[in-house]
Amino acid sequence: MNKYFLTLMFLGFTVLGMAQDDVASRKAMFGVLGGLNLSSMTNAEDGDDFSTRVGLRAGAFVKFDLNNSLYLNLKAIYSMQGNKFTTQVSEFDDSQVEVVTYDVDGVLKMDYIEVPLTLEYKLNRFSFELGPQIGFNILAETELEGDGYDVTAPIDNEQSVVVGGVIGVNGYITDKFYASVTYERGFSDLYKGVRYNFGEYGTATVESDYKYSLFSLSLNYIIF
Repeated sequence: MNKYFLTLMFLGFTVLGMAQDDVASRKAMFGVLGGLNLSSMTNAEDGDDFSTRVGLRAGAFVKFDLNNSLYLNLKAIYSMQGNKFTTQVSEFDDSQVEVVTYDVDGVLKMDYIEVPLTLEYKLNRFSFELGPQIGFNILAETELEGDGYDVTAPIDNEQSVVVGGVIGVNGYITDKFYASVTYERGFSDLYKGVRYNFGEYGTATVESDYKYSLFSLSLNYIIF
């Protein structure tokens, strides 16, 4: 994680250093955004993939015009992430004096406040942006439901800060209103040896390293 973090910090400070003189004399534009995420996670070791979780994203941004076609964007986004999955749960049935196993549906919820810093290059009505981002975890829990089994399990030791990158394409409908399609990929682990607390059903530990990935579609509006 350290090498990714240092690389991203270096890139961020390089961009800011190159742009600081120009930014001071250029117009800053402020806006809001909202849309949907299609997120999942991948296990870096065994390649496990999960079903996508559909979530909301909403936030605000400031856009600095560097030279009429190149922009520096700083955003703060509430992003609902995670995945869906099916797993098996075993319980001891007192009435039948045996262990009963059944399938339950699960939703892993990992929500973040994301702060991406991107360079955007605009060409006519389209633009492309690329840059690093840092995410601050604000929710980490798993919901399991099926055959009378309904429980929410908080995740005890998620990483509170994750580092990633983002690449996107924007289509400008007007000068102030545009749509964005982005792909985000995490570089640092979301957690290690994650512990779930299922209350009366006990606890579980998963020894795996996961990174997030998501596609998003959002609408952006420059207020002023």
